[in-house]
Amino acid sequence: KITSKIINANNDYFTLRLDCYESSADGYMSSYFFTFDVGTAKQMQLSDFYQGNYVSTINKEIIRQMRKQMQSDESVSYYLDDDTDNFESISENQSFYFDSKNNLVIHFDEGEVAPDSQGACEFTIPSKLLKAKG
Repeated sequence: KITSKIINANNDYFTLRLDCYESSADGYMSSYFFTFDVGTAKQMQLSDFYQGNYVSTINKEIIRQMRKQMQSDESVSYYLDDDTDNFESISENQSFYFDSKNNLVIHFDEGEVAPDSQGACEFTIPSKLLKAKG
């Protein structure tokens, strides 16, 4: 089953979210975010929005938020300080969107950065932490 939702639509950018639900023995949900420049119809990547070492800044903020959540709630667990599947970095084609306050939101499907039982995980990166292009 595939559903869609418009996340953001303004004069500059349009973001579409597709949720894909697969079901067999267990159900699994994947989400895909597509952000387009309204003027050019080009699909945008994070590198189109930020300059400098934005990947490192985003990674550090995600890890900070993960640790904070684990400290405040013992039922929350992320793949950190483990011998196998540690979160190290966002991917080149990382799923993202912008919230209503224009903060970057990084999205991970279930099982990517935490056990499947936690579901999808999202981390809001305050715009003040990143250096925008142009």
